[in-house]
Amino acid sequence: STPPLGPFKAGQHMPVLVNGLNRSYSLSGPPGPARGWSGPPSYRISVKNIGEVSSTLHALKEGDTVDCLPPAGNFGPAGLTPSSDVDAVVLVAAGVGITPMVSMAYDATRPTAVVHAVKNGRQWPFRDEFRRISANATLKHRGAPIKLRAFLSRAEEADLAAAEAPYRESEWEIAARRVSAEDLLKVAKDLGSSKPMFCFCGPLPFAAPLQAALEEAGIPAANIKAESFG
Repeated sequence: STPPLGPFKAGQHMPVLVNGLNRSYSLSGPPGPARGWSGPPSYRISVKNIGEVSSTLHALKEGDTVDCLPPAGNFGPAGLTPSSDVDAVVLVAAGVGITPMVSMAYDATRPTAVVHAVKNGRQWPFRDEFRRISANATLKHRGAPIKLRAFLSRAEEADLAAAEAPYRESEWEIAARRVSAEDLLKVAKDLGSSKPMFCFCGPLPFAAPLQAALEEAGIPAANIKAESFG
């Protein structure tokens, strides 16, 4: 890019213009220098091959050009001020809704948990990348810890074995069932949090009941953020 790419905020999206259509995709890379990343600034989007724009992007080759607008949006903990009383962040995603959570994990400045609801271990995007982010976060000079929880709704035999394995630091703690609001509250408690922020990204039928249950449990609406699709 000329001029060089500038930094973006974790959780932002980037409009992409293809064939006269405008589609926005969450930026899934680190927003500038971040834990585990030392390369030059870049804008990474992670696109599932569904629909006209997505299929066109999948057909691109190295050297092809695409028109994009500057990153936009304000989703997630990047908008918190240093004086905020939020003391931990729980990132909750279903399936490909995990995409904006990747940049948030790279950019974490508070104790953070990533909670990912997927069908099984074969349909689990960014599984290994989050492991690396979490491992870097456990180093003494790296700042906020990042815990990983996964809930598999259609677990297969290999997944069940992984769920029964002893938990190891920087690994996913796996449960072979759907996630509940009680699970999310426990995740926040395990982070030592008394004032957590919950950020959701996923289909409304997944996120809305969990958000409502958190509010009923006493979590302020201002501490529940969401982006939805589908």
